[in-house]
Amino acid sequence: MLLRAFEPGDAGRLAQIFDDPDEGLARNGPGRRTIPGMRLWVAALRDGEDAGELWARAIVDDRPADGVGLCGGIMISAIDRAHSLGWVSYWLAPEARGRSLASAALRAAVAVGHDRLGIYRLELGYRVDNPASARVVAAAGFTVEGRQRGKLSYGGRRFDTEECAHLAGDRRP
Repeated sequence: MLLRAFEPGDAGRLAQIFDDPDEGLARNGPGRRTIPGMRLWVAALRDGEDAGELWARAIVDDRPADGVGLCGGIMISAIDRAHSLGWVSYWLAPEARGRSLASAALRAAVAVGHDRLGIYRLELGYRVDNPASARVVAAAGFTVEGRQRGKLSYGGRRFDTEECAHLAGDRRP
């Protein structure tokens, strides 16, 4: 697994990934799922990173069985310097799941967030009906701090989330 900056040339692959009917995946991407829309999204990510507002990386399977390569993304956004907080999110294309790529990317993001960006508290949340995300988050050393009832809405249904955090002094697997 390798993390690298998103590039304008990723637009076609990103449009392909976000064309998937998985509503949870679709909500992690931009509104415009076209190649030009993806180019704009990549440019916005790069601008946000240049401004110190976020850190975003493409997850690339450097040993893909299907030859795909770029298969996901991870981001630290909503960076609040006053309170030293950042929100972590990640996503994988369905065909890349189950290969421990998200766990490795999340561990790397923890190191970047704490060590390079100087963020004390990294936060994230996942749907309680998603045991795979629960395993990814636990493998990266996040602590579940509580449940938020009915926080997310997908397809007209409400879902509870587990809210988690990793503090700068917490154990790093």
